[in-house]
Amino acid sequence: MDGSIGGVDSFASEVAPPKVDIVVNAEVGLLSAVLSDFDGSGEALGRVAGKVPVEDFADPRRAAIWSAILARYGRHETVDAASVSEALAAAREPIALKHLSELRQVYTAPRMADEHADKVRAHGYRRRYAAALRSSLDKAVA
Repeated sequence: MDGSIGGVDSFASEVAPPKVDIVVNAEVGLLSAVLSDFDGSGEALGRVAGKVPVEDFADPRRAAIWSAILARYGRHETVDAASVSEALAAAREPIALKHLSELRQVYTAPRMADEHADKVRAHGYRRRYAAALRSSLDKAVA
């Protein structure tokens, strides 16, 4: 037997592992950690609210969700999935609202909020730095 199945060698090529988008994982992880701490007992939002500005989010849907969370937090209002949903609906953010329903399926331990916040912040910094470099290069070439 030659190890082939239907003329195709089953061991001829390796399958590459799927690429993991660490930016997506960090943003989803941060939002999930904050929303999973619905009663505030883990103080997840209090630890990360000042660390991550909205501009650090690469995905506009997640940026809108984070903006709604920070707005409610700043007004000392309840921050949970239901109240954030209401805020997104009032702000006419239907795409973010739909994405929030997807995020609610993810559970991230509130204690992980700091780690995810640091990653989101670092990726946001890299994006801004890369944009500044591109802008400088465009000006130098022009």
